[in-house]
Amino acid sequence: MEVRKTQIETKTKTKEKKKVERPKSISDEEAQKIRTAVESLKIEVPAAIKALGSPMSIKVLAALKHRPLSFNEIAKVLGKSPQAMFVKVQSLAKAGLLTKENSKYRVNEEALKEVKEFLNRL
Repeated sequence: MEVRKTQIETKTKTKEKKKVERPKSISDEEAQKIRTAVESLKIEVPAAIKALGSPMSIKVLAALKHRPLSFNEIAKVLGKSPQAMFVKVQSLAKAGLLTKENSKYRVNEEALKEVKEFLNRL
């Protein structure tokens, strides 16, 4: 009889654990707070994350962390054609992750910091 009682108690505990509390609807105040935080982003974070979505993008950023480089210099460092680098660098620059100065590109540290902070908050 004791074994049967233990089995029933175990089943009851298991069922209780499976109950999931549904989140309450977001309040207007909380929605406004989140909207303000999202709108305060200085760069378009989704575009930046998309631009970072390939290994070559990461390599371009890593190369530019050493010093500013032109398209041709980036291509030489990474062993790729200048045409291939043009497309990649343009996408990173358009996303706000690179800045251009005298035909040389450099990493936009502020934009990169903003992406890191955004990802850390997730």
